[in-house]
Amino acid sequence: MPGFATIDFETTGLFPGGSDRAIEVAVVHSDPDGTITGRWDTLINPGRDLGRQDIHRITAFEARQAPTFGEIAPELLDLLSGRVIVAHNASFDTRFLLAELERMGYSHWDELVSLCTMRLAKEYLPPGARRSLAECCATFGIELDGAHRASVDAEATALLLAAYIDHTEDRSGWDEYLARGLEHSFARIPSPGAPWFPRERAWESAGYTAAPARRADAPRRRVPTFVDHLAALDRGRPPRGFALGAGDHIALTGSMSRPREEWNAILAGSGLVPRSYVTKQVKVVAAADPDSLSTKARRARAYGIPVVSESALTALLGL
Repeated sequence: MPGFATIDFETTGLFPGGSDRAIEVAVVHSDPDGTITGRWDTLINPGRDLGRQDIHRITAFEARQAPTFGEIAPELLDLLSGRVIVAHNASFDTRFLLAELERMGYSHWDELVSLCTMRLAKEYLPPGARRSLAECCATFGIELDGAHRASVDAEATALLLAAYIDHTEDRSGWDEYLARGLEHSFARIPSPGAPWFPRERAWESAGYTAAPARRADAPRRRVPTFVDHLAALDRGRPPRGFALGAGDHIALTGSMSRPREEWNAILAGSGLVPRSYVTKQVKVVAAADPDSLSTKARRARAYGIPVVSESALTALLGL
């Protein structure tokens, strides 16, 4: 038996072979008829900025507490071994999986046994239908609430897989993949790794009460939304009495609500000096997320330079 392992990665960007990294992964197990039997998810500390936080809604406050990919890899590979790997746009997710493994010095030469629900959609959706996860789920009446969270997308994809299986008269193709999946395994990593770290756990340290660990049939828990983050944790305020003066150097990091060019013009018009890098002469770093893991933010902390939020910078400038 065992069945299918549906995965979803949230990432800093689109290029696994470059500087982009995985920042969240979820795995959903299903038995051969598509019935969900287990769910797992964890944040991953990428050691860099988080990219488009407006898309995945992961904060640096959460990611900084999470294990690295190398620390979650032993359990991840155990969850995938002996199963058909399923994803919506499987090429994207499997490339990130292999790239992260390669970064930690782990080589996997065997071809992965995988299925892509996006590619399979042409066999189950009406001609001309769009094949995004949202469109596919809508066709089968599958709820997709909170897309771009790994656990949400992985579960929706697993339910989509079950719908495909249910609408298949001849199961021989599925059985062939399942047999191949049983024979495919990953070499075990001797390290015990670290416990997985779902988003909810990060918020427990901030005083939010999390529900008990999820069973296979348990509903998802709500955590504060990305827009709640700064208010909830009172992050990104400058030190008491902090002020900016003409000629002060300021660096910006992250994807802010105003384009970088607009911010640079505002800073220059206020008599300040925008800098594209951080030195000890920089007075403050303004970040889209003041807990940022970016090189600029990390260097600022090392130099004792305040890292403030965009809203705090706006207030400092009297805008």
